[in-house]
Amino acid sequence: MALMFRNFLDTQDDYMLIADSDLIFRSDIIKVIKKVIPGTDGILSLYNSTLHDQIVGSQDIKGIKVLKKKDLGAAGTVLSREVVKRISGNINDGDSYDWRWSEFLLKEKLRMFCTEDSYLQHIGFEGQNNDGLLYDFGKNFYPGNRVNEEIMADYIETALGQIVDHAKFVLENNLEHKIGYWITNPYPALKELIKRLFKKVK
Repeated sequence: MALMFRNFLDTQDDYMLIADSDLIFRSDIIKVIKKVIPGTDGILSLYNSTLHDQIVGSQDIKGIKVLKKKDLGAAGTVLSREVVKRISGNINDGDSYDWRWSEFLLKEKLRMFCTEDSYLQHIGFEGQNNDGLLYDFGKNFYPGNRVNEEIMADYIETALGQIVDHAKFVLENNLEHKIGYWITNPYPALKELIKRLFKKVK
């Protein structure tokens, strides 16, 4: 990631949006970025991650509710050129790069904002943040079009299958006390997953 930051600084661009290959986007994401980013310190996540849930405040910027967080993940985050320059000049490459630059930005007293609604969604199942038991996904994501709806339907179906498979394994091997209650009760877990994945449509 440090190399990506250095490569960005070789361009003439003012902002960088960090994206992964296993993300889907709402069609209005660029419009929201343009509306909200001027009211920030040059740091804005459009992905309300379940793994980055320490909220220290909230406010509205141009009619969009944003949460002030203690840390942000890289995926779905917009950084200004000045912020990228400060991170690149102070944080060395290595593991947990986004956690370390979050700590740096917090010490620098720069606000790390995240939209309450996610404007992109993570659909990967295996990787650094997903291992079959732990899923990182964006809260309050509304697909917005048929393609995204079909992708999310497939995602939920696959997630249910994996949760059930893990529950069976846990029960067959008498591991409930080690793994935790939620994995032995897949259907309530799925209900909570769906509730947190989708914003209620009025």
